[in-house]
Amino acid sequence: MCDLDTPPAWNSRPTICVSISQYLKLQDGSLIKLDMDRGLTSFWHGNPNTPGKWHQTADKAIQELLTIVKADVPNQVDFPWEEYVKAATQRGIDIDEAKLRALPYQVTFSDALMKAYGF
Repeated sequence: MCDLDTPPAWNSRPTICVSISQYLKLQDGSLIKLDMDRGLTSFWHGNPNTPGKWHQTADKAIQELLTIVKADVPNQVDFPWEEYVKAATQRGIDIDEAKLRALPYQVTFSDALMKAYGF
């Protein structure tokens, strides 16, 4: 799940901050947070009054966010499955890497972030 976050207080430039939280969705629809939060901050260079300055395609935004999620994985070709298993196990969920790999991975943007990105 990706949402707008609060920019650092010290920053005076136009900035967009995005928080990335990862969850497991259970069969009953409830979400279990894995506490493996990530995020990104982008600064605007140039005229801060430029309309649509944060706009990008959904595909580009998803790829950027997946790169951040995969940052600790060699060559960024896969997800940190071992970390996911460990986080799920700590929350009382009995699951192994093979089962996790079989689950769909979905990127969800908040309404506020979709508006900022222009999609």
